[in-house]
Amino acid sequence: MTRSDLTSTADKVTMNRLPYRAAVMSVLVTAVATSCLAQVTANFEPLFEDSAQHDVLYFLNGDRIHGMLLSIKAEEHGLLWRSESILTPAQMAQGALSDVRLAKRRARSPRKIHTCAVRLTNDDVLLGDLVSLDSESLRLDTWYAGEIAVARRMMAAIEPLVEAPSLIYSGPGNLSEWTFQQNNDQPTWKFRQGALYALQHYPIGMTLKELPRKISFAFTAAWRGQPSLNFMFLAQDANNTSSDRYALQISGSSCYLYRYQRNSGSQNLGNANIMKFNTGTVRKADFLVLLDRDKGAIKLLLDGQMVGEWNDAAMGKSTGNAILFQPQSRSDLKLSKISIAKWSGKLPSDESVEGGANQDTIRFSNDDVISGTLQSISDGKMTFETSYATMSVPVERAKSIEFATAGAERARRRKGDVRAHFTDRGSLTVQLTHIERDEMHGKSDNLSDVSLPLEALSRIEFNIYTDRPEEEEEDF
Repeated sequence: MTRSDLTSTADKVTMNRLPYRAAVMSVLVTAVATSCLAQVTANFEPLFEDSAQHDVLYFLNGDRIHGMLLSIKAEEHGLLWRSESILTPAQMAQGALSDVRLAKRRARSPRKIHTCAVRLTNDDVLLGDLVSLDSESLRLDTWYAGEIAVARRMMAAIEPLVEAPSLIYSGPGNLSEWTFQQNNDQPTWKFRQGALYALQHYPIGMTLKELPRKISFAFTAAWRGQPSLNFMFLAQDANNTSSDRYALQISGSSCYLYRYQRNSGSQNLGNANIMKFNTGTVRKADFLVLLDRDKGAIKLLLDGQMVGEWNDAAMGKSTGNAILFQPQSRSDLKLSKISIAKWSGKLPSDESVEGGANQDTIRFSNDDVISGTLQSISDGKMTFETSYATMSVPVERAKSIEFATAGAERARRRKGDVRAHFTDRGSLTVQLTHIERDEMHGKSDNLSDVSLPLEALSRIEFNIYTDRPEEEEEDF
């Protein structure tokens, strides 16, 4: 056998061993990865307030999976997820994620009701207690992140002494939250990408544990043709549209309010004409229904504008805690951004002022308004300079403060930005670095580095600058 033959034979032996070596290496890598994931799982116990609860992970393609968020590492571009449906924790590609709805965590930090809301130029909102303000930053004391410094150039407004609304419900999060009928085993509603879609002419409802005397119902409705929907509230039964209830019926540009009682039938409480629906070209609107049961007052706002007001003394005796939605004559109804909260009694238009390009603006609790430059806040007092005087004003007398738009900056959009929604109110956009041990860490132009416990959050949105795909038949 020649030397070349020996070399050829050796090469063949080596080549034959390669698949074996690759297989062994694959097994070793898998074993190490499984061991690491098992260690992560073993060292991390669920911090849910209710052990029966789950986080819910939604994907951009409409898929979802229940389980528990273990961790995220931005440099690995993946989310580690544990689920009963999966044998071992799985890493999900972050580019495929829509959002994660977080189950309520056990409290590790003492909560408090803050006295101030700060709105940033990118529309984020932070709750906290005012510590101080100067030309560079505002210092805000929070229960969820300690004392934080917010860049002044990134601030749009301050609402001192804000009454944090008691949020009763925010969703929809999934179809199981709701009650609806089946029609010959055919679904009548479906859930997709944070919205409810009516498939047939059947209602969908929800019974709430308790409702305050002053209530705010908000939702966004969309349709293909003419608006045709029925919103029922203070209903006795979420499964029965014949129970005692109030109903706003919208058909085209007409809106009627009815009170239904089993023993005395229905009563028309009056109607309103929604002018913007007259053209037949509007396909979407934000609805806000405000109730003051003690005064018997009912108000309807559409896209922030008052379109109807009613009064009914009998509402004070109503004890129903259910709401229902129903398409009146068509099945092409989409519902999203549904929220129910305790209402402060103030109209949205009463709670803010328009800021100027070059001047800050303060509206006081008696509705007086002054313009100038807010120099500083310290020890509960504002130093405010106007063209005619420099004033020292107690913060507690201000209803709202709008900052000048000239010189304002908006946080840069960064790859890896997520939007975290707080359980109480507001949101914060950050460039996510990592999540572990039920705490989110990120960076922002608004306030540099920040750490947030997941117990303070209800939802985290991913790929927030990506156009979300919609099925053609649902594009309304």
